[in-house]
Amino acid sequence: MDAKRLINVKNTKMWVRANESSNSNKFRDAFVQRYGGIFKRQGSSWVWSEHMEEKIQPSKAWLFTRNDGVSFMVENFMEFCRINNLSKSAMYELMAGKRKSHKGFVKIDRIV
Repeated sequence: MDAKRLINVKNTKMWVRANESSNSNKFRDAFVQRYGGIFKRQGSSWVWSEHMEEKIQPSKAWLFTRNDGVSFMVENFMEFCRINNLSKSAMYELMAGKRKSHKGFVKIDRIV
């Protein structure tokens, strides 16, 4: 069956792997690398869209990278910390330069 078609159909194997699996973050990252597009939070689940929406550059954003080389542009800092199970205070120290890394994340740069 077509993975692109099944990823947003609730309770299919693909949907469960993207939403309820203990490795759902890794699965979503691998899915995006293979098929492109973007996952967005919709209620309590993630929905994949093949086309990325054009967004206006935020006034304040941060660029973080993980040990495996994946980079994240963070617009909503609180949500980013919550999704990735990160300590906000440790991440603030990372952003201020008082810390080099936190749970595998390092700061790259501030985007203005």
